[in-house]
Amino acid sequence: DILVIDDDPVVRKDVESLLEENGYTVDTAVSGLDGIKKFERDDAIKLVLSDLHMPDMDGLDVALGVNDMGRNVPVVILTTERSQEMILQGELAKVTSWLFKPIDKEGLIVGVNHILLQSGSIPSPKHTTATIAQTTNIQPNKHFRGTTSTSASPDPPLPSTKPTNPKSST
Repeated sequence: DILVIDDDPVVRKDVESLLEENGYTVDTAVSGLDGIKKFERDDAIKLVLSDLHMPDMDGLDVALGVNDMGRNVPVVILTTERSQEMILQGELAKVTSWLFKPIDKEGLIVGVNHILLQSGSIPSPKHTTATIAQTTNIQPNKHFRGTTSTSASPDPPLPSTKPTNPKSST
């Protein structure tokens, strides 16, 4: 199960529909506090997607709350904000990844599959790990690349897509 937390009903419904179309069971929450309550009651939740800015509890507080419960469930923050300060605060809150708005539908599904694969949950059969490697809209934290285990090695970097210069000498 995936818990989607967003105070914007349009975003919440769009993400819920997209995930359900791809075979996921989804529950939604209208606020951070509502999301924490639902998470606490539902042991089947394997991933939390939370908006960053909400009135009662922001996404970083949601991540802290989820992690404080000790269930090792990845938390992905949905946001338009890309500041380094916010990313650092996310690392401290043990945010797994960031998904930047506007949400790319393919990027969302591939990113969710990647995170669930890394966390030991079963990914959707509609995508492969080869497709996962092509996604660029999911931005994992350096220290929490799809897993909450601090002993896990970080994923290897993706190959560079920069063209090589045939005129350069070695």
